[in-house]
Amino acid sequence: MNANPQTRAASGPDRSAWFATVAAFVLTTAMQWSGGAYQAEFCGAADEPAHVVSSLLVRDYAGSWPLADPMPWAMNYYLHYPKAALGHWPPGYFILQAGWWLIVPPGRVSAMLFNAATAAAAVLLFYLLARRIHSGWPALLFSGLLLVSPLFQQAAGQVMSDLLSLTANLAAILLLARFIERPSNRRLLAIGAAVGAALLIKGTAVVLLPAVALAITADRSWRRFRVAPVMAAGVLAVCLPVALWYRWQNSSGTMELRHRGGVMAPIPWAIGYLPAAAGPGFMAIALGGMALVRRNPAILCAAAGLISFAATSYVVRAFREPRHWIAALPLILLLALGAFAWLERRGRPAAWAVAALAGVYCEERLPRAGARGKRFIVNHLAGMRSGDLCITLYF
Repeated sequence: MNANPQTRAASGPDRSAWFATVAAFVLTTAMQWSGGAYQAEFCGAADEPAHVVSSLLVRDYAGSWPLADPMPWAMNYYLHYPKAALGHWPPGYFILQAGWWLIVPPGRVSAMLFNAATAAAAVLLFYLLARRIHSGWPALLFSGLLLVSPLFQQAAGQVMSDLLSLTANLAAILLLARFIERPSNRRLLAIGAAVGAALLIKGTAVVLLPAVALAITADRSWRRFRVAPVMAAGVLAVCLPVALWYRWQNSSGTMELRHRGGVMAPIPWAIGYLPAAAGPGFMAIALGGMALVRRNPAILCAAAGLISFAATSYVVRAFREPRHWIAALPLILLLALGAFAWLERRGRPAAWAVAALAGVYCEERLPRAGARGKRFIVNHLAGMRSGDLCITLYF
């Protein structure tokens, strides 16, 4: 499959790509500051304190020398900081955050700068995919829409793995698009490595496994080389470390693993969060863009990813919050960009009408990180009337 000659992009970043990256870092930092992210405490979500303490655990252990026996050391650490949750989630995010905190002092400011750099990397990867669909300012415009979306900004203001998971998923989708453009053993192995890395950052990256299989099966270019030995090696390289980790994490066996996935639990299918990720306008246009999968590799990969999100979330009922669907946001925008490009070739008024309709997704106000945590509790207690018997604590 070949991209449209009018929209085919260079394989690597150029001046406009680096401009988008720097602009994304600056704008993310500015929006974090205006939203109060630098002054807030680590309580933007219920799991944020556990992410912070787990990253500090890895950082403090790696910074101690000689290294002690990890389990007794971690148990003693947990007695002092009981929000440590390493083992409950994959270790990738904690390792990267800890590595950053080994370079700079740990704290709210350094964590937000790490998020800003992650956001810039995500925008760069998205732009490299978007310009394969429509080069020039539309690719920059849709990259900006990703940056200012409420779900993206919420993730940028919290010390959580969601934003890094989005970036890892985009890297895998970009490598998949490059493979479909020009199949090779090296690119197939790179896809396997990217999927494995994404799974070690956040378990919701399981959607990449069906997406890769669907995209490669739908495209016929894989028949041009012998894929079986390399495919087997790639599957082994991805599955072995991930399986070992999740086997250790769920040592009680297959029944526990199924229960954690929600297959045996009465957990509703939260498919309504999928169109809400980008808004009903963009979602409707993205469904129209799925009709163009045979015209462009990036559109094919985005469509495969979106279908995989819907199917995988039905089987694995772990997508229970809006933030769990954040990796679907760039896929919806890529498909909407494909529909925009197709309509623009047939008349600019139609394309702009579609863009105006889709723009309603920004009607939600950008999130603001308020001062909660300890200060919130103190203010709450100070304002309570005597005789109140119920106190709600926010962690």
